[in-house]
Amino acid sequence: MSERYRPMFGVPVSEWYRWFAWRPVQTLDRGWRWLRPVWRRRVMLKPSLPGSGMWFQSVVGDPNGQ
Repeated sequence: MSERYRPMFGVPVSEWYRWFAWRPVQTLDRGWRWLRPVWRRRVMLKPSLPGSGMWFQSVVGDPNGQ
C-alpha cells in the first residue's frame, strides 16, 4: 500500500476507512470539509515522544491511490 500520508510524529493504528464528516474536519489534502464523505484513520503518538495522544487523519482523495 502506498503511504502518501505518513504522520511525522505518530504511528497509524488502524487502516483507512470511509467516514461521513457530519461535523467540520480538517483534511490533509483539501482543507476543511463538512457534510461530505472522507477517508479516516486513527494515529497514535510515537512511543519515544513524551506524553500520550491519539488523533485522526482525514483525507478526501483515495489514500491508497486507486
